[in-house]
Amino acid sequence: LQAYILSKSKEIKGSDKRPAVIICPGGSYFFTSDREAEPIAMRFLGRGIHAFVLRYSTEPAKYPCALLELAQSVVMLKEKSEEWGIDESRIVICGFSAGGHLCALLGTMWNGKMFEQYFETKDKKWRPYGMILGYPLITAIDYDDRSLYRNLLGSEFNNDQLKQISAELLVSEDTLPAFIWHTGEDEVVPVKNALMFVNGLEKYAIPFEL
Repeated sequence: LQAYILSKSKEIKGSDKRPAVIICPGGSYFFTSDREAEPIAMRFLGRGIHAFVLRYSTEPAKYPCALLELAQSVVMLKEKSEEWGIDESRIVICGFSAGGHLCALLGTMWNGKMFEQYFETKDKKWRPYGMILGYPLITAIDYDDRSLYRNLLGSEFNNDQLKQISAELLVSEDTLPAFIWHTGEDEVVPVKNALMFVNGLEKYAIPFEL
């Protein structure tokens, strides 16, 4: 987790407690892209927001390793909030492509038993405030390029496993608020991913912007 922490200043109102964002680059769960790492952090810093880039584990690491790392990152920011000047109530996760998929999983699954078992507590400290998804991969059951899921699940996987990581099927009344953007001409991650997710958010009246 690479931290970009802004200084406190008596001249800058609110600089003692700033919002924070955890950035998850894309890379098909094969690597984490530099294009969606530090350049993104710089833009958030320019808006007065602490930025953290998570180089989550990719292939050969398998699900749910990266998801637990993202949850652990949220916990870390909350535990360090006083030292780092973070407003705990304004921690957001931001992901691109496969990183968007990772953020969508935490955004829909944060209230699940897996996290309680992993952290051995029910305090939900791994829950962020919201999620920002840039051209996110959402569906695992309606996506032609299966290489990404081999990176995430291993060479042998079944439809039940794909359903468990299809974020559009995981939306519930507990899902986090979302800001989502995509482009219609995206040939790598079809825009239907964003639309499928938004349909689920609308069904459960989850606040979103698309």
